[in-house]
Amino acid sequence: MRADNTKASSPPLLPYALAAFGGVLMFVGWAGFGVWPLELVALLPLFAALELVRTQTLSTSLRVGWICGIVAIAGGYHWMLEFTQTFSGFGLLPSLLIFGVFCVWLGLQFGLQGVFYALIRRRGWSVAWAVLPPFLLLEWIYPKLFPVYLGNTLVHEPLLAQTAELGGPLMLTLVVGATNVAGFELLRWWREQRSAPVAVVRPGPSQSTSLSSAAGSVISRSGWKAANLIRTMMPCSK
Repeated sequence: MRADNTKASSPPLLPYALAAFGGVLMFVGWAGFGVWPLELVALLPLFAALELVRTQTLSTSLRVGWICGIVAIAGGYHWMLEFTQTFSGFGLLPSLLIFGVFCVWLGLQFGLQGVFYALIRRRGWSVAWAVLPPFLLLEWIYPKLFPVYLGNTLVHEPLLAQTAELGGPLMLTLVVGATNVAGFELLRWWREQRSAPVAVVRPGPSQSTSLSSAAGSVISRSGWKAANLIRTMMPCSK
């Protein structure tokens, strides 16, 4: 068993810097920038920041998540500033105000994620439970101007994007979120902040069989659908 060092003292601004860095990784890895693999690790800095402040006030966790969200939305939707100026007839200052409200509102979703994270982790539950169910719930019910999903980053990867047929866009978010959680838990183990995550990487025999079967089913179905789509798009040879 390894010691939990998450409560070690750290610079007071470190969580906010980590959250902002996570926001940068998120918008660079999001759809439109073409660096989609970054999205598979983009949430790690946010998780690290939330882990640092989870024993502090809930407002601190809210602010940390909110900063990450504002940076991610501002970078991912930077085009909205020019869009507002061009099609609304407003000047720069009113357009900046509208853009700022848009970023703050959508960024609040990540702030609420920070609150859920702190509440669930304080009860001794795992990072996976503190991240995945709240994230999916917030993506589903949070009011937005138009649909925004973390899984949008997989839109240009047909083999992975086909998993949406099994659960819609939230399934893609689950894939991206679970990958980030696995990476974060391995990082915590490497830094001796938790015991080896053998329950994640090596479950019991029955669980191993079911997980392997499920993973194989998802990949096989996705590959089959992608191949079918390619065949239908190819011209028939005569």
